[in-house]
Amino acid sequence: MKRSASVKAAFAALVRYAGAPQIARATVARRGVGIIVYHDPSPKRLDAHLDYLVRRYELLSLDGLVEAITTGNWGGITRPSIVITFDDGHRGNMALIPVFVRYGLTPVVYLSTGSV
Repeated sequence: MKRSASVKAAFAALVRYAGAPQIARATVARRGVGIIVYHDPSPKRLDAHLDYLVRRYELLSLDGLVEAITTGNWGGITRPSIVITFDDGHRGNMALIPVFVRYGLTPVVYLSTGSV
């Protein structure tokens, strides 16, 4: 690993372990909704990620987020929430359907028109 890469990795670890993300989430993004972007995860990896995430966040559909933003009614969003999206519409995303069903996830899949 190059020196600059190892310095960046060390700094990122320091920020993470110092609790900066938790502080930011509790103060700046208190009413915010995070959006996580995947590309082509394996079903096993996505299942592991969602297993972790559902214990900490409410999985929110993009429609639910848009409704809260447009109406100003955030009452239905009771805890920190995330929207899951998939970029580029990879063929492997089809294998994720059982994982979506297991977690009651309504993902957003963006298709790349150049390859379609």
